Amino acid sequence: MRVLFSSIIVIGLFFSGCINNKPRPAVNTKPSWIYNNEGGAVGMCGPHMNGIAAQEESAQNRARTQLALDKLAEVDATVTDKQQENGAFSNSSSKVDSKIVSKTTVSSHVKDSWRDPQTGIYYVWMVTD
Repeated sequence: MRVLFSSIIVIGLFFSGCINNKPRPAVNTKPSWIYNNEGGAVGMCGPHMNGIAAQEESAQNRARTQLALDKLAEVDATVTDKQQENGAFSNSSSKVDSKIVSKTTVSSHVKDSWRDPQTGIYYVWMVTD
């Protein structure tokens, strides 16, 4: 009887150690700024053939480009519509010419960065100074 009771206690203690009620932290939780950059810009780059430094530089350049595009104030655009009718037939065409008129200088800095441990994609959040 003692052996049976001792065995039940030992087995119970063994299985109670296997139960973990604590929630596991998410392994691959992306920062919220990747989806909501709050006035800045997010650049990203996958693994780069020239290494980590080139990957980070490429992501930063993409974020800077987006910041500059967001700050563009003036675009010169011309739209030309042309229609021709010849009896039962009609022809129409459109042509759009646009060019950037003003040059934009944007001063920015890295606010945060994150590398996805599963995919190796590097994300950088940049904001204007």
